[in-house]
Amino acid sequence: MTAGRDGPFVGIITPTYNHGRYIGACVRSVQQQTYRNWEQVVIDDGSTDKTREIVSDLSDDRLALLERKHVGVEGLGTTYNAGLRQTNAELVAILEGDDAWSPSKLELQVKAFEDQNVVLSWSKGLMIREDGRRLYALSTVKSKAPIESFGASDLASPLLVSNFICPSSSVMLRRSVLERVGGFFQPAGVPFVDLPTFLLIILKMHERERFVYLDRILAFWRRHSAQVSRSYRSMASARLKTIESLRKHLDPGTLKRLGLKDTFVSEIEAYYEGRALLAADNFQECRSQFRACLDSPSPQLRLRGILGLASRSMRFDFFRIVPTALRYRIGRLTSSGGFA
Repeated sequence: MTAGRDGPFVGIITPTYNHGRYIGACVRSVQQQTYRNWEQVVIDDGSTDKTREIVSDLSDDRLALLERKHVGVEGLGTTYNAGLRQTNAELVAILEGDDAWSPSKLELQVKAFEDQNVVLSWSKGLMIREDGRRLYALSTVKSKAPIESFGASDLASPLLVSNFICPSSSVMLRRSVLERVGGFFQPAGVPFVDLPTFLLIILKMHERERFVYLDRILAFWRRHSAQVSRSYRSMASARLKTIESLRKHLDPGTLKRLGLKDTFVSEIEAYYEGRALLAADNFQECRSQFRACLDSPSPQLRLRGILGLASRSMRFDFFRIVPTALRYRIGRLTSSGGFA
């Protein structure tokens, strides 16, 4: 299928593993979209429940099931890229198999992509319980308008500190920019693809290209007991590995274009190294890493450095107990770039 009178063709990539309880609601939320020119590729990572059977029973010519041997989070990049190869769509949307969308999601985001300079869009989300009941809204931008627009220099510094482009199931990308960076990017030892891919796109963005945020709840992010368990310790070290994997792209010209200094990137690396040491209960060796953050130009990084030093002093990792809702709220992006 290709773009037609109904607008650009949207390919929806849905990675799933043992989501039998949720995959039906996920697909139905796509079928109920007010925008109709789409196809959904469900990539099943060797589920052992009824996920494949449920998808197969959902009769829709726009729905495709791709079955793969189980590779887990270590192979997420290959899973996403397998889905990307299955569609020739101009626009690519992400919807994980345990999440869902509001009916106007595609319609509103496709409209944002009428501006050819827009290469990625994301939106406000709603965290929901296992049974679909509301938990809380997730807003990662302190927005002053229904749509906020950001260039690469607005995004690079804050995104290196914290991933505010979430929930991932709210994200839509222009296929051409994904192809520019070689598809979805997952560095070795990193159990996610979203942050590395977004950062690599920012490093390769052209001057006039933009990310846009829609200040409406368009995606539902489900919390449940069957979600993949990612150890706190491995996630802390994965952030450091992500930044290290992008170092080769941070030449002096790129740093200047993005308004970054090499010393700032080093401060972020020190921060995540400190976080990894804290996660391993290595309180003695993390002092210098967090002290390196105290002179940072980023207020968020300075605050995190102080919290890290307090954790070292009290021999208790305070980062472990910051609730998800509060973590995203204090790390929200402002409409002018930078954190609120």
